Amino acid sequence: MKYDYHDSFNNGYAVARLGDKWGLIDQDYNDIVSPKYDFAWPICDNAAKVKLGNQWGYVDKNGNEWNWEETPEVVKAVEELSKFAGNYEGPLYAPHPDLKNGKQTTDS
Repeated sequence: MKYDYHDSFNNGYAVARLGDKWGLIDQDYNDIVSPKYDFAWPICDNAAKVKLGNQWGYVDKNGNEWNWEETPEVVKAVEELSKFAGNYEGPLYAPHPDLKNGKQTTDS
């Protein structure tokens, strides 16, 4: 396996880290999205919340990306403070994809 780490598989897919970049793989360890993200939360409802630069978005099991938004200032501040305190383990912006049955939705 070429990855340094991969999360648990969810519906046959998982986020995986190679060096300091994250991507998406299937259960046969094939790349769905080659490692390019700065951080990726575990797959939830067929998508993962990912960070690229100062933007957050989602990537699904087909490699489709959407909902890119700038990281909120309060999250940036907490991340910086956590780094200074020496207990930083990754972004604190929790995943919450607006998905139902693996499809993007606009209703609640």
